[in-house]
Amino acid sequence: MLEVEDLHTGYGETRVIHGLGFAARRGRVMAVLGRNGAGKTTTLKAIMGLLPLSRGEIRLDGRRISGRPSYEIARSGIGYVPETRDIFPSLTVDENLRLAMRISPPNPAWTRERVIDFFPNLANRLTNGGNQLSGGEQQMLSIARALLTNPHLLILDEPTEGLAPIIVRQIHDKLQELKAEGLTMILVEQNFGFATSLADDVCVVGRGDVVWRGTSAQVCDDKAAQKKWLGV
Repeated sequence: MLEVEDLHTGYGETRVIHGLGFAARRGRVMAVLGRNGAGKTTTLKAIMGLLPLSRGEIRLDGRRISGRPSYEIARSGIGYVPETRDIFPSLTVDENLRLAMRISPPNPAWTRERVIDFFPNLANRLTNGGNQLSGGEQQMLSIARALLTNPHLLILDEPTEGLAPIIVRQIHDKLQELKAEGLTMILVEQNFGFATSLADDVCVVGRGDVVWRGTSAQVCDDKAAQKKWLGV
């Protein structure tokens, strides 16, 4: 579904990614793993058009999306849950959801009612401001907004960061449900167990490039790669 080829990008004159490439297959979950600073978030930002490429190409369903503005990339069928969540703190939960609905397609599979049912924690918080939510509720709202765009591909950047273990389990269960429905996902995650329990495929990023790739079972068995590239 998504092909990243010879990606080169960074911040200003600082190059962070050097020739990175991978492919995410339809209906599967790919985990992108690596140490802090390896370039995982930078890669996701480049996919979403938030960082310019100095070289390389990104294709969604065979169509080039690299070089297009980020709002067009979002409307092409990619839902993005950033590491910073980026909900609107001065808007209510309901207003955050309704903003995302503005780019929903006709007859959407994901509606306001469905995401509220999917995340029942939000049902009693609809009139609360984004700044009145707990970290877990903010993450649920961020995922709910992404689902309301009715994506073919969902990209999540560190969805468990800073969350209590009970909330991590809830997020895991919800992503497992989305996987069972056949939604393609790319997951950047520091929690090795969380990521490998969800992922079908894994690529490990180090020094701005992919240094290991295989299945989730294979990375769990490869203790040398875990130690060298992940510090597990």
